[in-house]
Amino acid sequence: MAAKFEMVREFEGIQEYRMSNGLSVLLFPDSSQSTVTVNITYLVGSRHEGRGETGMAHLLEHMLFKGTPQFPDAKGVLQKHGGLFNATTWLDRTNYFETMPASDENLKFGLQFEADRMTHAWIRKQDLVSEMTVVRNEFEIGENDPIGVLHDQMLSAAYRWHNYGKSTIGNRSDIERVPVKNLKAFYKKYYQPDNAVLMIAGKFDAQKALGYVNEFFAKLPKPKRKLDLTYTEEPAQDGSRQVRLMRSGEVAAAGVVYHVPAAAHADFAAIRILVELYAQEPGGFLYEQLIKSGKASEMFGMVYPLAEPGVLMMMAKPVKAETVEVLLTDLIADLEQKQSQAITSEAVERAKTRMLKNYKMMASDSKKLALNLSESIAQGDYRLHFWARDQIKTVSLEDVQRVAKSYLIESNRTAGVFVPTSNAARAEISQVKDIAGMLSTYRGSEQTEQGDDFEATPENLEKHISRVELQNGIKAAFLPKKTRGHGVKANFILRYGTETSLTGQNEATALLPHWMMRGTQKKSFQQIQDEFDRLQSTARFNGTPGRTTVEISSDRDNIVSAIRLVAEILKSPALSVDEFEILRKKEMSELEEALADPKTLGFNELDREQNPWAQDSIHYVPTIPERISGLKALDPAQVQQLYHDQYGASHLELALVGSFEVEAVQHALNEEFGSWKAKQSFERIIKPYRPTSAGLKVIQTPDKQMALLAMGMNLPLQDNATNYPAMRIGAYVLGESMQSRIWNRLREQGGLSYGAGSWLEASKMTANASLGLYAMAATDNAEKALNALSEELNKWQSKGITEQELQESKESFCSMVQNMLANDAYVVASLSGNLELGRTFEFQADLLQRIQALTTQEVLAAIEQYTKTAPIAQVKAGDFKH
Repeated sequence: MAAKFEMVREFEGIQEYRMSNGLSVLLFPDSSQSTVTVNITYLVGSRHEGRGETGMAHLLEHMLFKGTPQFPDAKGVLQKHGGLFNATTWLDRTNYFETMPASDENLKFGLQFEADRMTHAWIRKQDLVSEMTVVRNEFEIGENDPIGVLHDQMLSAAYRWHNYGKSTIGNRSDIERVPVKNLKAFYKKYYQPDNAVLMIAGKFDAQKALGYVNEFFAKLPKPKRKLDLTYTEEPAQDGSRQVRLMRSGEVAAAGVVYHVPAAAHADFAAIRILVELYAQEPGGFLYEQLIKSGKASEMFGMVYPLAEPGVLMMMAKPVKAETVEVLLTDLIADLEQKQSQAITSEAVERAKTRMLKNYKMMASDSKKLALNLSESIAQGDYRLHFWARDQIKTVSLEDVQRVAKSYLIESNRTAGVFVPTSNAARAEISQVKDIAGMLSTYRGSEQTEQGDDFEATPENLEKHISRVELQNGIKAAFLPKKTRGHGVKANFILRYGTETSLTGQNEATALLPHWMMRGTQKKSFQQIQDEFDRLQSTARFNGTPGRTTVEISSDRDNIVSAIRLVAEILKSPALSVDEFEILRKKEMSELEEALADPKTLGFNELDREQNPWAQDSIHYVPTIPERISGLKALDPAQVQQLYHDQYGASHLELALVGSFEVEAVQHALNEEFGSWKAKQSFERIIKPYRPTSAGLKVIQTPDKQMALLAMGMNLPLQDNATNYPAMRIGAYVLGESMQSRIWNRLREQGGLSYGAGSWLEASKMTANASLGLYAMAATDNAEKALNALSEELNKWQSKGITEQELQESKESFCSMVQNMLANDAYVVASLSGNLELGRTFEFQADLLQRIQALTTQEVLAAIEQYTKTAPIAQVKAGDFKH
């Protein structure tokens, strides 16, 4: 035996060898045969195809019969040696085989031939052109089989992500258009000795066979490339799916598919027996229920033994096409609701006996076994064939009952029906082929006027801003400038009420602005939408206790009319009870949906822990169920009374930025809001500092694979404090950018989280700030993610930031602020929000200057002062039952 070989094992009459180039060799000598079979299995199938490559593995199988320089007439030379030859492609593998009269010459030829076409096949364009039409025809034949199409479509619906959901034959356009260079690349990648298993079965001399293998295969080098394993895992199906196929045909069909584990899974033997006892003819439960009862004319079942989780499938054809839906209902009931009737000791033993008989018969046919072992090889190891046989021997009644209850369930089911029709309508979607030609004479129809070059610095902004007080004490800030398309942004803040008058009104104050948008005394909800559309404008209303905001986007020609329309909505809303109920249902639905969302629940719980106020406080944060209860109990009359008693423009603050005439806007504002006063006096609601409730809260959200991990603390810090810039830049380094510590640790380095970061929010009115950290991670990684957050926080608290981090963050933070100042939406919101404080953009300029002067010692001192002793709340939300 040549030195290129290593004996691995002898197993149930099969000798296993491994060559230094990675080729596995299996010898199964059977002197009782008069033939010898050479079967080579490549571990590549449709599962390995990429986007635009569907059908490539199968097309390549055809191309390997087009010859090589040494064997230009592949089929002719195979026939010359008396070979019965073929090849097959499936999900996990492609195999080529020839069975020839047993002789040294034929064996030598077979091995030489397969070694040659492993790496020297002609993959030529002219051959691809001719063979493509052959494969396309094979595709078309399959398309003419409605039952086969139903099979493929059910698999496609069952597998949303995994390639098992794509038919091995491929997509027509991929078959027709695949470039020959792509096919060559696919061939060179997968057709190599380290990705193949060679089996010789039948009558042959083992030593001579090894010599021939060494002669022809040892010269093939082990490739330098490393094959990537396929890694897509189909998520657990979370609800039944259904396919309805309508094509011309005569016989209808109904079918169901259930996901099951891979062939190497311990449950697979019991699943095979389950299929057998349901589908065998006669005696199978479905045969008794559907065929003998006259409901179906034919039925069959199968389970796919694959390398990765596969499917169990049952199909039946109704006696009458119009009863196909009823047949599907019966089929599902028989599988899911009548398991105790179907799965009996007698049925299990009958199925085991039949299956073991088939194994025994196969073992006596070396050729048949050699070909069948391609499936076990594709599943992961040729020995799985024998392992599966022995597993069947040990399966019990309880095993079969268990797998039926585990896998034959509604949420794991994909059902399908084929409904024959004589005139199947199709929406044929034509393709756009020459976009350049289509657009060659197109010149467009509109020209958007460009805006002026405007330097968005605090100093330049202040040069162009005017702040005025209008009638009724309204505070306004205007920044007129020429913008692209003459766009205008406006922001209104309507302040009202007091802490006393608004306590217990949280749901009402949040709902009221949206209710007002749904109609006025003169206009319906639809008419309001139509009018905004006509004015090329939008308006967004939002509310919190004591504050309603309106964000307007318009243009120079329509801004005044848009303001008047907003005034109509604010001053004379219809407050229709019918619209209230529609809105309530919408809000309730969103909250009820949030009951199972770990992200919403987790952040809400952290908010609660950072606001440890009594339930009768206006600062109290309710749970989601409490919000739902509050909405259910909310009386529309209460919300109407809130509006009539407390709304008015006496404390309206607003700003406009963009292309507008200041005088025209001022006139409209005075006219619309100059005399609109509230009955209730106004007093600003200020939330004072209160330490966070320390501890860990765990929220269970069953069946959710993503978890939220969050932690937070409250700090006695106001945004005008001397050491606020130090805390600001420290928090930025901790988790407020894509170069931050938390992002790098959890996303870039650890790969634990899709989204992770932190925030620092400081009040303008009082010394009260919130520092929070968060990460979203798979539940399996939740503890790691939470620990990583804690470690980064502790490191930050004890050591501060580095000099390099400080310098880099100074630059990036200042760039971020400059970008924000170039955003009109940010500028207009800042203008309106700062009016009550009399704050200008000089505040931002001063902040940036102070940040530039910071040292690492100052940052650490601020971190230690505010966070070292601050209580920390932690929240975990996800499915942690395991």
